[in-house]
Formats: sequence, C-alpha cells, structure tokens
Amino acid sequence: MTRSSQTGGWLRAVPLLFFLLVLGALRPGPASAHANLAQSDPPAQAVLSRPPERVRLTFSEAVEARSIEVLVLDAQRGQVDRADAALIPGANDAVAVSLNPELSQGVYTVQWKVTSAVDGHTTRGLVPFTVGNAGAPDLAGASTAGAVTSASSGGAIGVIARWLIVLGAVTLTGTLLFVPLVLAPGLALLRTPAERGSSANGSDIEPTADAIKRVGDTAISRVVRLAVVMLLLLIIGIVLLLWVEGRGAGGLFDWLTDAR
Repeated sequence: MTRSSQTGGWLRAVPLLFFLLVLGALRPGPASAHANLAQSDPPAQAVLSRPPERVRLTFSEAVEARSIEVLVLDAQRGQVDRADAALIPGANDAVAVSLNPELSQGVYTVQWKVTSAVDGHTTRGLVPFTVGNAGAPDLAGASTAGAVTSASSGGAIGVIARWLIVLGAVTLTGTLLFVPLVLAPGLALLRTPAERGSSANGSDIEPTADAIKRVGDTAISRVVRLAVVMLLLLIIGIVLLLWVEGRGAGGLFDWLTDAR
C-alpha cells in the first residue's frame, strides 16, 4: 500500500470518527436529569398554624446518603433542626430532618444540598415556610430565587473542556472542508497541463506529475496530522465535559468545580 493510499484512508475515516463523537456528545444521557427537588413537606411558602415535627424533601431520583446536607434556619439564621437529616427508611429519594420542639412563630428556611446517586451531580436549593401569623414577611422573592435547584457548571475544568470541544470541532471541520474545496481542485489544476506534457501557455516551467504527487502527498499527510491532533483535543474535551457532568461531586474535584 502506497503512502498516498494510506493517508487517503485515514482522511476518509476522520469524518466518520468526528460524526460519531459529536453524536455521542449530543446524545441525551442520565447526567441531564439530576436529583431535583420534586416535593417538600411543608411546601414552599406554606403558612402553618403550628410548627411541624420534621421537614421532608422528595427528589426526582435517588440521592447518596453520605452527601445529604439539610439545615432549617430561622429568620436570624439560627439552626432549629436536630442535625439528623437522613434518607427515610425504605426510600432512596426522600430525606427527612427533625425540628426542635415548640418553634416560635416566624419565617423559616430549609437549606438543602444533595448528590444524585444516578449521575453524581450536586444540586441545592431553598424552601421557605412560615409558622404562625399569615402576615409574616413576604417570601415570594426568596422562594423564586431559592426553590430552583442549581448545579455546578464545571468551573475552570468545565470552561477548558468546552473550549477544547469548540477548538477541536471548528478546526477539524475546517480541515475536512479544506481538502475537497481547496486542496483537491488546486492539485487538479496543476495536474492537467502536467499530464499533457506541456504548459497551457507555452511555458516550460510547469511542474511534473511526480512533483505534483509529492506536493499532494505532503499536503494530505499534514492535513491528516492536524486532523488527528484536533480529533484528540475534541475527545479530551468531551471526556472532561462528561466527567464534569457525570462525576462532578465529591472530594477534590468537587472543591475545584463547585461554586461556593
């Protein structure tokens, strides 16, 4: 097999690899779900005539028991729960925390943070409620901002991953378009008079067919090397992004990527 045919084979394989990688990156996966808050007891903005004995949070998917962080705070940011937040026995998606007895009237906020047992992604949020006087301070603003769960976007690692994907995809696309749109037509224009053995304008400086072949082989070889480098950058970016999305919680990685 000649060098030209080998490089040509590599070049034909690159678009297929590129298509498969992009398809895999765009395919919806479990990392897009996350453990979002599905229901709370008491509900957000509830006004209760008497204090509840506990707070219960139900999530959209299973959560890791060791990751559960739930605080119930009063208006002065004092903790009023018994620090016993845990999964409810027999459930993997519901968490409960006991409250101190005889809570006074006022506004309370449930501050929670959990990690999904399905995709390893961390989510957090706030659930405000009131005990006693229904004329307590309006919680609409707090509930609107806090009831929505949030998740780490990946921090510096996520930014690097996305830039690698953009750089790899754009350069690889340009490289693949360069061959059929620029390189091949240019070589064809040179090859035609050389194959006839004379210049179209009578000049004796037209390149020979062997020289054109060497130029073509060298150009294709460099294009293939550039495409391989960009393909590797694209793969690294996709792997990093999937790592951020799927394993973005826990240990040092959580410390690096979790906005606090």
